[in-house]
Amino acid sequence: MLIKCPSCGLEGEYRKGYAGVIQCRKCQTVFCLSETVLPDKGLSERIWRVKGEGGLPVSLRVLRFRVNAGNLSGNGEISPDGKRWIKVASHPMLARYLDKDKPHEETNKEVQNKVSPPQAIESASQSDKDEETELLKGRRPWKSALGFASFALIASGAFFFPLSKSLDKLDEENRQLNNENQFLKGKLSGAEDRIAGLEKQIDSIGRKFEEVKQSNEEFLRAKEVLEDIKKSIDSHKVYLAVSLGENLLYVKIGSKTLKEYTVSTGKGWTKVKKTGKTYNFLTPRGKRVIEVKQRNPIWYKPDWVWHEKGLELPKTISIEDRAVKGELGKYRLKLGGGYAIHGTKSGVINGKKETHGCIRMGKKDLKELYSMVKRGTEVYIY
Repeated sequence: MLIKCPSCGLEGEYRKGYAGVIQCRKCQTVFCLSETVLPDKGLSERIWRVKGEGGLPVSLRVLRFRVNAGNLSGNGEISPDGKRWIKVASHPMLARYLDKDKPHEETNKEVQNKVSPPQAIESASQSDKDEETELLKGRRPWKSALGFASFALIASGAFFFPLSKSLDKLDEENRQLNNENQFLKGKLSGAEDRIAGLEKQIDSIGRKFEEVKQSNEEFLRAKEVLEDIKKSIDSHKVYLAVSLGENLLYVKIGSKTLKEYTVSTGKGWTKVKKTGKTYNFLTPRGKRVIEVKQRNPIWYKPDWVWHEKGLELPKTISIEDRAVKGELGKYRLKLGGGYAIHGTKSGVINGKKETHGCIRMGKKDLKELYSMVKRGTEVYIY
């Protein structure tokens, strides 16, 4: 008979049978029929859930097997969607296995014509013994043994010959599978290497993007500083201008340059080995002023000093343990925010980007600059 899905209109032909539940193969709608049963193909679809049992859905064939085995009762509830529950006894494909047909009672005439099972077994056993006795008469034991051995040898050959062929075939298939497995492992390893390479490329692109972004921000900041310097040109006071691009420090008054010194400046973003942390050792652009002038300054080591050397930071460390004399040279001009213009322990610099953010100067240059400026002197870093 022809059935149409009430939801999507898909048509299908089903044989007549008991009333039951059916699921549309196109839209998955579940609906009841009064005179139909599911086709055999529907038995293998895993759409049914058993109430109180977790796990994946099972097919109707599995439910039928469980009912037939007796471990799923008619009172158990099943559902095709986990919402509409029906009892096993109400499903036509399962109900027929709940009440198994009892064997029909035999008539007295049939019972009389039949031989009881014990008598039948006994008579059959006796006839077999008589037949065996007849067969063994006139035959010698060694001939019987030889004949049996020959039969066994032929039978074993007939059995093991095709078996050996099957084993050879299985070995060949196993070798092929191993070769394919090795090939796939090689492909997978190559794919993993390519993925790792792509990840490195993505990281590199990300870093370059950040560098470009930072460079753009620094350019805009440098432009603002230069605008501030232009505004200060009309004045007649001494100020300092530091070019990070040239690593030069200028002592200026108005638009006139009084002195020019080579300096070392911040090396930028740096990843520390021990912690994996990234520190910004960049000399900040902008306008600052000399807040403090110091002779023979003492340097107090920050945490990154230990990390940069690959050492663990001590759990308990005093301010005296952090103090280092002579590390900053004989003079320091503090600019605020932890930044300063200072010297080095050796008194020599190379004019590169190598500092942790401060501006380093050579011994003689720093001494001369120290005598030329005072507190409140403006410093423009661009």
